[in-house]
Amino acid sequence: MLEVALVGVAHIHTPGFVKRLQAREDVCVKYVWDHDAARAARQAEVLGARVVRDVSEIWCDPGITGAIICSETDRHEALVLGAAAAHKNLFAEKPLGLDAEDAYRMAYAISKAGVLFQTGYFQRGNPLHLFLREQIAQGHFGKITRIRHTNCHAGSLKGWFDTEWRWMADPLQAGVGGFSDLGTHSLDILLWLMGEEVESVTASLGVATARYGGCDEYGEGMLRLESGAIASLAAGCVDVAHPVNVIVNGTEGHAYVANGQLYCQSSHVAGADGKEPWTDLPNPGRMRSSSISMLCTARTRLWCTSTRPPYEVRLWKPSTWLRAAGSGYHPGNPAPRVMAAASTSWLISPSQTGATVPVKRTDQSAATSTSIEPPGMTTVTGLWQRPVRMAAPAAAQLDVPDARV
Repeated sequence: MLEVALVGVAHIHTPGFVKRLQAREDVCVKYVWDHDAARAARQAEVLGARVVRDVSEIWCDPGITGAIICSETDRHEALVLGAAAAHKNLFAEKPLGLDAEDAYRMAYAISKAGVLFQTGYFQRGNPLHLFLREQIAQGHFGKITRIRHTNCHAGSLKGWFDTEWRWMADPLQAGVGGFSDLGTHSLDILLWLMGEEVESVTASLGVATARYGGCDEYGEGMLRLESGAIASLAAGCVDVAHPVNVIVNGTEGHAYVANGQLYCQSSHVAGADGKEPWTDLPNPGRMRSSSISMLCTARTRLWCTSTRPPYEVRLWKPSTWLRAAGSGYHPGNPAPRVMAAASTSWLISPSQTGATVPVKRTDQSAATSTSIEPPGMTTVTGLWQRPVRMAAPAAAQLDVPDARV
């Protein structure tokens, strides 16, 4: 059984994490820490864990394999650096840092320690997003001209941040206001769906109720991507309704999500006429969801761009293998990057769980069906729709433990 610690319980998502931890039979929460001892005691009682007043007690316990950090954002850096120095695997809520500088310092410490790391971009596991990413990667919408994602709720209107979660509407502690706290999810999804560099960006924020002083409550952002596509995002906590949250426009297809249902039109997808909700979606419940299958410990990384066989796997340049906010940062780069422009792709078709399968090269230097002569062997602990960092050079064979991805 894995022993973990809950480090900081200030975040509004903490109750959800507690419920998930309670439901895991293979995980035991041994410690709970928070600078507010009473708050820590409430969560520790629910989890049957022990409250510690000095967080270093957690870092010094060799039995603790991981930490879940749900503190205020302005406390992230000290906690993340402490966990990394103690070689604890960790999850830290988003945003990772107050700004780029502290986020970069944390990213560097995490990478140097070689620990498993994840932050709170859970929307990548949404089957609708997985399907759209697959179709975009396969070119089924043609040239993407515009893409939009929104993430809104009525939190400010309903007073969600009046009492216990008040710090989340204080940019000095949270690092962001209502637009960025929610909009960071939309930004992550847009960059993840498109897989492109951002050439330029602009945004405008506003305050609607002033319930939390000058903290922004809504906003709109626009990005121009390297392909020429225009990406837009909206986010806020003053929306009484949020029926349409995704729109993809392409020269050969169109898709949108309305009230949680996907409508897709593309001549490249059989039956996708856009008239009825599209229900043939990837099943994330059958995917490997552990952090181990998402993050390993070396600089070479593979990116799985499809959710059904044959799986396309891309090898990205090591110089852009980690991003502080979730995608592509390396301490040698002056600015975060989504992914390297140059890549090599392969197709894999696993026939059974645990099979070792041949990798077929699909870049311009080899025919689609030509096997690569491997310079070495690579082992994949699991395929996932996020970067997977590998401990060996790229090879012509991958060990796929779960072919149901």
